[in-house]
Amino acid sequence: MVEDETRAVSAGAQTASFEEPDLTGLTQDQLIDLFVNNLVEEKGQNISETEKQQIADDLKDAVMTEILMSLPDYLVNKINDSFENGTASEEMIEAVVEESGIDASKIAEKVMIKFRDDYLNNKEEM
Repeated sequence: MVEDETRAVSAGAQTASFEEPDLTGLTQDQLIDLFVNNLVEEKGQNISETEKQQIADDLKDAVMTEILMSLPDYLVNKINDSFENGTASEEMIEAVVEESGIDASKIAEKVMIKFRDDYLNNKEEM
């Protein structure tokens, strides 16, 4: 029983830093950089900025892939068409995600938790 309570407190402590109000003004890229820096620090690694950027890019790709997989086909086609005709933008993609009604924040959170677990456990495929 005490062990379970300890795990619950530890798990809560790990996510508490991302729920603090001082993070509210940060951009998505700043939040990802913070996440990656915390991840690298937690693993005890000393890596270059280029390697950190690669981890951030891999994380962004994983989140976007999962979001796209959650969209209905007609909205994925809408995004693909916009890339083909050169009208794709971050705002347009956000509008499509909003139109879909999916909870992109929940998807991103799920992907980030899995990404963290895979990274800390040296899994090759993140």
